[in-house]
Amino acid sequence: MFGILFALVAALAQSLQGAINKRLLETIPSRLLLLLAYGGAAIFTSPLIIYAGIPRLDATFFIAGFSGAMLNAAATLLLWEALKRDNLSRVFPFLALAPLFSVVTALLILHELPSHQGLFGIILIVAGLFIIERPTRTGTARTQSHSGFLFVVLSAFLISLNIAVDRLAILHSSPLFYPTFFFGAALVPVLLYILIKQPAASPRIFIPNSRSLLASSFLLAVGGILTSLALSLTLASYVSAIKRLGVLFAILWGAKFLKEEISVRLAAGALLATLGAILIALAH
Repeated sequence: MFGILFALVAALAQSLQGAINKRLLETIPSRLLLLLAYGGAAIFTSPLIIYAGIPRLDATFFIAGFSGAMLNAAATLLLWEALKRDNLSRVFPFLALAPLFSVVTALLILHELPSHQGLFGIILIVAGLFIIERPTRTGTARTQSHSGFLFVVLSAFLISLNIAVDRLAILHSSPLFYPTFFFGAALVPVLLYILIKQPAASPRIFIPNSRSLLASSFLLAVGGILTSLALSLTLASYVSAIKRLGVLFAILWGAKFLKEEISVRLAAGALLATLGAILIALAH
């Protein structure tokens, strides 16, 4: 029960951070925001190491931990690219595909067939996404609505891989140690990305809103800690599905803070997709 509760609060923090990042991305490049947010989250979580200490670590932890950090950094960049191209409330529903990808991966790699409940969950996800996309399938609106589609779908796939290796790393360390390691390790691929993408001309100086940046880093740290605790207590598929409830929270933030128009069709589609993700998780 506590694992599900931790995952639910992590979903709330993640969706609120998405609303804040949507505004921050209007004035700061995604790669720089990622660097600052991860660095800030690492600082916020570092006292946990003093409290819990450093556990005994093995090779499995380092392989899974560094892999999880790189996967998450890549997934986050793709998600933010989608947010730059589309509305928050249209991007987040597609993250409900992450549990679906987990089921497909299990079928292909582990030869696990979903139960009837799992199949019903898949149908709900497909139906929910169809409802969300149908209103904008014609003319110019279609092109605009699909501008961030591929980015968020690929992000959902990487998230499904990331959460599995995260659980493996946590089981080989501790849930209080892993968040700081994770955010610190994620800075490595982010720095490499910044160096690769650095323009030849003199770089432009960006001054982000300091309060918003601190809030984003803090929510990222809270979400990371709660997700780590949840993964230490329950299955990765359960955590992945419950965190997709951030879809519903994102719709609320998009309407309240970003003044995005929320239709009944969009809300109904997001709800169906989220219910489908939960059914898939509970079917395991």
